[in-house]
Amino acid sequence: MRHTKRFLHSRRGVTLIETLIATVVVSLVILGSGAIFYKSVNVQRDSERYSFANNLARQKIEATKNLPFNSIPVGTTTANSTDGQFRIATTITNDVDSLGRPKRTKTITVVVSELTGGQKVLATHTTTIYQRGL
Repeated sequence: MRHTKRFLHSRRGVTLIETLIATVVVSLVILGSGAIFYKSVNVQRDSERYSFANNLARQKIEATKNLPFNSIPVGTTTANSTDGQFRIATTITNDVDSLGRPKRTKTITVVVSELTGGQKVLATHTTTIYQRGL
């Protein structure tokens, strides 16, 4: 017991090495936290872009579905979003059966991509609409 007391009393203050080690450890923790924060901000921004692109695609499909069946034009149209960040490509096809006869359905495919950054595709939605009546 006496030996332990003498050892504890003989140490005075903190050495330079201990201070440097503590500084390095704290720095690593702060840098790691900063990297995680930076990554989470990027993930949130990407998530918002994907969500907005999906909403644009759904809106375009709903707008097309609300048109009379015979007035829905067949082909591909391209437009930019009102904020100028996205390209919306809409392809409408008449469906045919295995013998090549037209069905009473049309397929709508909407692809939303970014206008910048390599035009990465953010959302693709496809639906089939049916002609009513007849």
